[in-house]
Amino acid sequence: LNEAAKKPGSQSPNLPPPFDVSGFKEAPWEIIPLEDVLYCERVGETGQHHFDLHVHQHDSMLGNLITIEFTTPTAAVMDAWVTAIRTKLLEQRRKNVDAPKPKRIADSFMEWVHWLQFPVKWFVERSIPDMDDPKQQHRYPEAFVMSMVWLAIFAYSVVKACDGIHTDFGISDDVLGFTVAAAGTSFPNVF
Repeated sequence: LNEAAKKPGSQSPNLPPPFDVSGFKEAPWEIIPLEDVLYCERVGETGQHHFDLHVHQHDSMLGNLITIEFTTPTAAVMDAWVTAIRTKLLEQRRKNVDAPKPKRIADSFMEWVHWLQFPVKWFVERSIPDMDDPKQQHRYPEAFVMSMVWLAIFAYSVVKACDGIHTDFGISDDVLGFTVAAAGTSFPNVF
């Protein structure tokens, strides 16, 4: 809009009156999308005519929330602005309200998987130092030894589970080796 306003003959009849004020075209300004306005509030004591607009700012080094203060010449102008902004925000929020998404079967299944993995993950995370943390990288021998201990525990558990299945159900060791044991060796990769 600033660039278009500098061109001769580009004056639009829809432009507000302040646009004709000297220096307005060169002043830095930006359009704030209504979606980014979080809320609008009246501020100050009686006799002061200003209100604050709290805006979510994307990709800012200053932070995600900025507050912009607007001053008006009279209380009536301030009330008109605050009422108009709040009305538009309310309309926008009514249009954007969606019902919660229905839960898919896959989501429910993954909740159960995470719930079943919790005890194993909890013990593994507490016993093996985090090698992604530079402060703990000096503990690599401990991390290696504990990883081997957990690998041995998992391997022993898979073999014992296969023995129990063979004893209880009579399934041959060959079939169990190709199915349960093969899945069991990949079990640590899940974490």
